[in-house]
Amino acid sequence: MADREIGYIELTATTRIIFAVGSWKGQSRASIRKFVTSGKYTGPTKSGMSLDGVSLVQLLPAVRKLQSSVPADGETVFASVGKTADWEIRITLIPPDADKRLPNVDIREYVDTAGYTGPTPKGVRFAWDKLKQFAQLLEVLVHELGAAAQSDPGLFPEVQPAWVSEAKKDAATSTPKPAPNGFDPTSIKSFPAAFLPAGKFEVEPIKLPSIPLKIGQDRSAHYFVTDDSGFHRPVRNEVEGKFFLYSQRCGATELSLPKEMIKVFSAVAGYEKYCRELRKKLIRDFEARSRNRALAEHMAQETMQTHGLPIC
Repeated sequence: MADREIGYIELTATTRIIFAVGSWKGQSRASIRKFVTSGKYTGPTKSGMSLDGVSLVQLLPAVRKLQSSVPADGETVFASVGKTADWEIRITLIPPDADKRLPNVDIREYVDTAGYTGPTPKGVRFAWDKLKQFAQLLEVLVHELGAAAQSDPGLFPEVQPAWVSEAKKDAATSTPKPAPNGFDPTSIKSFPAAFLPAGKFEVEPIKLPSIPLKIGQDRSAHYFVTDDSGFHRPVRNEVEGKFFLYSQRCGATELSLPKEMIKVFSAVAGYEKYCRELRKKLIRDFEARSRNRALAEHMAQETMQTHGLPIC
């Protein structure tokens, strides 16, 4: 049976890592393999891995852990999974040749035999900024491979592979990625409450949609906020549009919009300044550990986005 593709990561214009589910000798397996497109050849390469359910379930939490951490300067081997007497999968960090570039992540099979000890061609390598996407596609592989194993007519519930129940348990107990380096999301100031001036002022109550808002302009250059469900609300300017977006990202379902524009300006300006300072602090903390400016900026941006904070 041909492998069924479930997703891919674009590495360059001519290379990608393809994630697929198939079978080998009657057993469901996951495939993670580099594919190329060129004038001479288009198709799979030797760079890749074929994983059973046990190895896949062990690899996923290790990748999640790497995603939620900031590697220390000089750190190389991050984790080893599925280890046996003569075989293991290593997650290795490849330092960049300049601090303006991101490190690479190498996930590869290593062997220790009488004839050879070291890495094999069975693995993939990608830049750090692809790590989040890699983890997401691994989660899909676990789900798809588990579903394939359960649908096998030759398997009864009492004899299904133990990794299927482990995958279910992992999915049920998995928590959102923690922010690295002690960043405490509970300390984040909420918008707009923490940024509006003290005292009473007139407001307009507005119910916000649950679908993410975006700011737009019509042909007359007038601003509005909208979503994909048909919500449409004219706003006085882009700043007032940001007032809507920031409020929604902070979890508001109802909005008390100040009628005085100066108060809207003040709240948005104060919040954006707060977010800029928070991002600078994150970059400093991450760079102090990794000694890599590009990685620090990338991790800070991901942390901000994870918690709904704007990149100002």
